[in-house]
Amino acid sequence: MRRTRRYELALMSERANVDATIGSKDGMIRRLRKGDLEASCVLLRQRLMDAREPIIEWLGKRQRLLVRSP
Repeated sequence: MRRTRRYELALMSERANVDATIGSKDGMIRRLRKGDLEASCVLLRQRLMDAREPIIEWLGKRQRLLVRSP
């Protein structure tokens, strides 16, 4: 969990990502309350996949900044 914390913080630095995460979690909770674990897991997998692109973008920006630093 500690290894992924920085990626979570990077993802949550953008409001759109926070909104998407909240929406996904709400959907997961609704499905869990209905007893539909499988549907909740599908939403979780989808959110994890959707989060990849913003994290990869963040890593690229970070790498470019590190390369420019003397």
